[in-house]
Amino acid sequence: MRWLMLSVSLAANLSAQPVVTGTIAGTITDPDGHAVPRILVQAANVATKVVYRATASARGEYSIPQLPAGTYQLTTPVLTPGFRLFVRDDLQITPGQTVKLDIRLEEGIALNTLGDGRDFFAARAALARPAPPTGVAPRMPVTGRRPEPRAISAFLNSRIGRQHCPESAWPMT
Repeated sequence: MRWLMLSVSLAANLSAQPVVTGTIAGTITDPDGHAVPRILVQAANVATKVVYRATASARGEYSIPQLPAGTYQLTTPVLTPGFRLFVRDDLQITPGQTVKLDIRLEEGIALNTLGDGRDFFAARAALARPAPPTGVAPRMPVTGRRPEPRAISAFLNSRIGRQHCPESAWPMT
């Protein structure tokens, strides 16, 4: 009988504990408003650096429960093909609170490196145009002996040979 009374009083004490955690929940969508499934979402406590993770459902819904009260940074750390990294700073969680935060992913690629974005890659592509060849035309290697006539003919019939050798230099066949 004592054990029964002890367990009932212990259960009453536990249920009377104040709620000290909160929740972040929402839906992840693309720019067109369609749900994006199976995206990793993480909330990092700014003070303690503890990270809490959740994965969005097939309908794009996520929930990170039992977060101690504090300030958090919410991110989608995994690069998803075609979408930029989502970051939301200074997210305040109070005890018993459920923060509803819907995430709308933006199009684009973000590698978290210097020069992210389409403008950077377009500018690099404009600078990377092939330069025309300059300098003297390549010559046959000098080996101290006369080259085979087939080697000369193969060189002269190549693209480089036709560009740089006049037809008068071609062997007569």
